[in-house]
Amino acid sequence: MVLLSGILWGCIGVLIKKLNAGGLGAMQISMVRMVFAALLFTGTLALVAPGKLRVRVRDLWMFVGTGIVSVVLFNVCYFYTMIKSQASIAVVLLYTSPVFVMLLSALMPAVRKMPVCFNIRRRIQVFKRMRFPLYLAFQRAALDSVD
Repeated sequence: MVLLSGILWGCIGVLIKKLNAGGLGAMQISMVRMVFAALLFTGTLALVAPGKLRVRVRDLWMFVGTGIVSVVLFNVCYFYTMIKSQASIAVVLLYTSPVFVMLLSALMPAVRKMPVCFNIRRRIQVFKRMRFPLYLAFQRAALDSVD
């Protein structure tokens, strides 16, 4: 499964370029990808663990905000970058973006007013969520400096 994922991820740049040459823009490519993925994942989850498809109405806004809006925006930006430049540039921007977020957050007045330990721990959480490979080194250094 991991090998197949790596192969498919490696082919995405070629596929995006071909779809764009066929007349599809970043938004249309994202829509096709998201609809296909939603059908595939929902169908698989319905067969394997149907109880996990239940969502409380009060939690629906979080699924729409983080699950739909952020994923669609991510895909559109990622594919747009691949179309306008090269896949390698899109990948570098994708995996270095948490560093830029951390550095820019230090310049924002609202973030600077928060306690230092909260800022560091919050930034570590962002690194973990983004699956940034260097978060382990930053986590150890940040937690050592708080104590």
